[in-house]
Amino acid sequence: ILSRAGEIDPKDGRVWSNKGVVLELLERTDEALKAYRRASELDPDEAAASFHRGNLLQRLGRYEESAGSFRGALAAEQAHLGALMGLGRSIENSGRFAEAQGIFLRAAELHPLDPEPYKGLGRVLLQRGKPAQAIIVYRKALDLGGEEAGLHRGLVLAYYQAGRMRDAREHIRNLQSTEPGLSRQLGDLVDGLGGEVDDRDPP
Repeated sequence: ILSRAGEIDPKDGRVWSNKGVVLELLERTDEALKAYRRASELDPDEAAASFHRGNLLQRLGRYEESAGSFRGALAAEQAHLGALMGLGRSIENSGRFAEAQGIFLRAAELHPLDPEPYKGLGRVLLQRGKPAQAIIVYRKALDLGGEEAGLHRGLVLAYYQAGRMRDAREHIRNLQSTEPGLSRQLGDLVDGLGGEVDDRDPP
């Protein structure tokens, strides 16, 4: 099937994009990257191939290349949430936290009701030593229905960085009834950090 994929219509970018997906599943990484690149060359106005290529490159730790692919996807579809998040994560993984923050802010502006941009934004704010702002965006993500463990962990870490251990422990207690396993994990995390309970009120 793979050998015939490009023969079905060798100038159809979708064929090459689908071929890339199959090759990626078969862990034929180099061939998958070439198929995605060919798809983008044939159909630059289609975001899918560049997006898939960006994700694959990111998993390989090739962050500058993955950022380039995500930018290609965004050139085809400016509001592509997956590409925005991928670009922000690639830049974040390259250590350029201020730049990544700008990407996640843009994603939040374009997708204000999705918790994912706020999750990325909270993460880079913590990296930049801005826990008070991180608390706000992590709360926003949770208010929007985000339920990932990473959101709760990020909020607890933000409270810790801000010196608000009372709020961190209260958040952990509130999870006991719905997420007992996560509550225990976060409790162990806080105990390991060794922070003291404070007496400050939340802003």
